[in-house]
Amino acid sequence: MAEIVGTVVSITQLVQLSGALLAGGYSFLSKVARAPSEIRGLLTETAAVNSLLAQLQQIADSVPKNASDDALQALERVGVFQECQAILKSIEKALAKCEQVNGQDARNLGKKLMWPFKEKETKDALQRLHHMRGLLANAIDANSASAVRRIEVGQALLSDEIREVSRHLSTQKNCEEARKVVSWVSSTPSDGAHISLASALSRHIPGTGTWLLQSKQFQNWKNSEIGTMWITGLPGSGKTLLCASIIRDIQQLCAETTAVVYFFCDHRDRTKTTHENFAASIVRQMMEASSLCLEQGRALYKEKSKEGSRPCHKDEHIPLICSSVENLKEVFVIVDALDESTQGDAIAQSLVKIHDSGRKAGCHIRVLLTSRFDARIQGRYPTLAMTHVVLAENMRSDIQHYVNEELQLRLAKGVLKVRNDNILPAIQQCALLRAGTILQARLQIDYLCTAKSDKEIKNMIQRLPNGLGYMYQTLLCGIAMRYPTRIVEVQKLFRCLVTAAEPLTACELSEVLAIEPDERDLDHDAVATDPFDALEPISALVRIEGMGTLRSVVKLCHYSFQEYLCSHAIRQSPAHLFHIDKEEAQAWMTGLCLQYLTLNTFDTPIEYGLDLGSNSSYAFRRYAAANWFKHAMMAENYWLLRNISIPFLGFFLDAGEGPPCYKRWQNLVANTYIDADFVDYSPICICIWIPLNGIARSLTHQLPSLDHTFENGLTCLAVAAKENNLYMTNYLLHHGANPNKPTSEPGFPRAMTPIHFAAEYCAFEVLETLLKHGADPHIPSTSGATPSYRACRGGNLDIVKRLKGCGCDINVRTWDSWTPMIEAVVNDHESVVDILIEWDADVSTVTGDGETALSIAETLGQLTIVGKFKCAISGLQETMPNILPEKYRE
Repeated sequence: MAEIVGTVVSITQLVQLSGALLAGGYSFLSKVARAPSEIRGLLTETAAVNSLLAQLQQIADSVPKNASDDALQALERVGVFQECQAILKSIEKALAKCEQVNGQDARNLGKKLMWPFKEKETKDALQRLHHMRGLLANAIDANSASAVRRIEVGQALLSDEIREVSRHLSTQKNCEEARKVVSWVSSTPSDGAHISLASALSRHIPGTGTWLLQSKQFQNWKNSEIGTMWITGLPGSGKTLLCASIIRDIQQLCAETTAVVYFFCDHRDRTKTTHENFAASIVRQMMEASSLCLEQGRALYKEKSKEGSRPCHKDEHIPLICSSVENLKEVFVIVDALDESTQGDAIAQSLVKIHDSGRKAGCHIRVLLTSRFDARIQGRYPTLAMTHVVLAENMRSDIQHYVNEELQLRLAKGVLKVRNDNILPAIQQCALLRAGTILQARLQIDYLCTAKSDKEIKNMIQRLPNGLGYMYQTLLCGIAMRYPTRIVEVQKLFRCLVTAAEPLTACELSEVLAIEPDERDLDHDAVATDPFDALEPISALVRIEGMGTLRSVVKLCHYSFQEYLCSHAIRQSPAHLFHIDKEEAQAWMTGLCLQYLTLNTFDTPIEYGLDLGSNSSYAFRRYAAANWFKHAMMAENYWLLRNISIPFLGFFLDAGEGPPCYKRWQNLVANTYIDADFVDYSPICICIWIPLNGIARSLTHQLPSLDHTFENGLTCLAVAAKENNLYMTNYLLHHGANPNKPTSEPGFPRAMTPIHFAAEYCAFEVLETLLKHGADPHIPSTSGATPSYRACRGGNLDIVKRLKGCGCDINVRTWDSWTPMIEAVVNDHESVVDILIEWDADVSTVTGDGETALSIAETLGQLTIVGKFKCAISGLQETMPNILPEKYRE
């Protein structure tokens, strides 16, 4: 750094010196007519040096501080600048001796005669200046080359940075595009499957399950090309834990061309019970696991999504899985607890399809499922049971290992209290003798842990339950004996856990227990400070999932326990107090949710705002808002058969737009169901949608007219047609509702009549009823859409044919020249396209955007429809508009 500063100072001094020298010299020459010629030559060279020094000064000021190899510093080190200064100083002295002073001619004449340099010295000074000029010029050239090199290096670094930024942006863009495709194909996150796996692994007992992983059966399945394995066992035999161990074992094989996908059915979580949930989860996992599968999803997205504006239909999932399997070398599909699914048969059918597609494509595909034994699976789907493993024949070693480990753990924690360790072998022997499954063993140990003395333990051992049902009965009777004042709380908890539309948290359950019947506000002082204290009486019969996370949920210990609570067996047992009638429990949950939503806190005018404090202050509100109507749907027959009213519904509904608590519910639920149509329904329309027909019927008596238009522009009959509620359609028409009453939406009235809705939403019986009561099948909406047009959007072939039979125009055009044919194409209803072609519908209409049915089909990648259009065009000898690509014109 000091060297660089010294260079800059030296050049600056030389510029100043040479500048002063030139100024003085040229001033002298301008005043003396006969100045020595030697001075002119020296000044010319000095001027050249001065010019170069000025350039060097600019370079020196801009040289980077780390440019240690710079040419200027090299000149400084070898003494060039010092020599230059010496030459300039000597010329300055010589010039000073010849300098003439104004008004002193005599002295001036003397100075001229006294020019100190001899001819040889003058020539030597000129040569030295000329040499100096060359050195400085070379330094400038060298420094320029160095600068160019620095620029080139800088440009290279900049190019590298630009490439890296570009690569990062490209990667980010690809990731965003991938997320977009995956979310479009399956809006169901794969977290559910991963959480189920993590939960099962967290409960896995080290040392158990190795008998299967090391068995010849498992190794043969794992290494086979098209193997299937069916593991059957009693409830609680450890199928889920075993399944988790299998997944962890085969995940070690993962590669780009290998996919390990899994689905854990769970009766306690409605998102893990249906075929739709299964297919959505599996297809998402496959796309997240392999870029090859993602490409299949991307192709479907480009073909069907219309830039994401059209959702992926659930029917696309299994075909997409099958096509993805064909691009992989190895695929493992594992499904646990098939018997806990409400659509196990459909899942089994899809597993067969996936397996067959992989086999035909040459993919090494292995399928494994667990369930209770079901002869129907063995009979209908023999492909899925190539290898059958029965846990009852193999689990004794695992149960023994579990009992030994669990007893030691309970002793260490002080949960199991024994005075004399000699009693432990008796506990182990009895538990092993009576327990047929790991679940039974755990429940027995839980039961023994309630003892307060060795004598009590010995007595318990003598009457230890034998069989799962008897074990549940014993535990429930124990709860009744130990917590006689909390039986009602336990009943509430079991009702909630059996009927829950989604898993409940301990905080939500503790609030449920704090709400008294008919209470109009939540007493926060009555809510358990530690919500898990509220679960104490039933702690042996539930499990907590996600402990330590933001939302840990409470579930019944096993599917078999829910079955027992709702069974005939418990009604005949000493534990009958805890029997649950499912329909009654659904009705109770409906009332509980409505009681919560209509609390005084939520019934203040909506314009006043609502300060609920912390999010946990009203923990149950979110669940109540999202699920009250689901419970109501499940329990409608309960109220109808008993001719009783739904608790708190009168506080929640009215014949208008709803009280404040209803409007607050609408605002809250709108964030949960973003695209749902029912969010802006009036209370009567909500009842028609659920349906709660009795309530809807009674509320209509309070309307000014059955044709009353609500704020969203709909009438009761329009909603009944849209929601396919035949009962309310008949009721409203029989009591004078106008079948041709148009809607009047705010901002832009669409003028849709009930038959428009019935046609679009595929309500065939409702449509027939409307026609019988005088509904006009030809009436257009504001956009020009007729019921027939809307039917082609909905895709119900029977309705399309029925309206054609009414004489409806199959070529009707909307304001922008869309036709029924175009609607059928856009919504991918190929069967409707077929019938319209058969009826000679116009395929050449050009829309306001310059599109045709054919060009739209091409854009959407509907190749079969494109082919049918080409055949139709060829057969009719029609000339398509110029907007069509040349290759489609015949």
